[in-house]
Amino acid sequence: MVLPPTTKKEKELQYQLYRFRFLTISHLQKLFHHKDPHRIKAWVTDLKEKGYIGCISDKSNVTKPYIFHLESKSRHILKENEACNPNLLRWLYKEKTKTKNFINRNLFIADLYFFFCEQKGESTLVDYFTQSELWMYDYFPEPLPDAYITELAKDKVERYFLDYFDEATPSRVIRGRLQGYLKYLDEGDWSTNTDDAPFPTILFICANERMKKHIVYYGKAVLEKSFADISFFVTTKDKIRFAQSNVNIWETVD
Repeated sequence: MVLPPTTKKEKELQYQLYRFRFLTISHLQKLFHHKDPHRIKAWVTDLKEKGYIGCISDKSNVTKPYIFHLESKSRHILKENEACNPNLLRWLYKEKTKTKNFINRNLFIADLYFFFCEQKGESTLVDYFTQSELWMYDYFPEPLPDAYITELAKDKVERYFLDYFDEATPSRVIRGRLQGYLKYLDEGDWSTNTDDAPFPTILFICANERMKKHIVYYGKAVLEKSFADISFFVTTKDKIRFAQSNVNIWETVD
């Protein structure tokens, strides 16, 4: 197949869409460190015209930003990238049919990447791996966390498993997620495959305060009966969205 040509930056943009699934112009500006959106708009326009990416718009509300996603033609570009999961690439044609809830969830996962980057210290290096990037790590917990984060500062590494629970998430799923991490820790897959690196801190982000209170209450009851050496913190989506520098938004569960 003869593919329409793309630039190096356009290939990188496709990979960012692979990582996060759905992104806006604002997201892409931050990822490429562009204050002016015109270059980004030129790239997405070119990729869209060539059939590599698609665009979702809300015709009932013209103030909402366009949301971009990969089209199946991008598979032929991304399959050359060893970091991309071939199984996921086969299903790119379904991206345009994803539910509004799924899309909004992934947009927030992208927002969280920028949140952690903004919260880091000047000398801290943040690596943020989405589910799309974690497929190669067969020792990671199943289902995969929404993100795996590492922060490196002065030869010290902090690791995190992050999960976001939206409004549609049943309470039993959140409880089961915590139990799943405890079982994963007990089975020893992490320590075996990481040379006994400290177990990642667990971060739960809840859609609202009611959900947060439930998992804090449940988590304390479970951890009181457990011998697991685990760090567990909870917050809400709004606290992330409106976080101020030097203000702790995480509640410890122990």
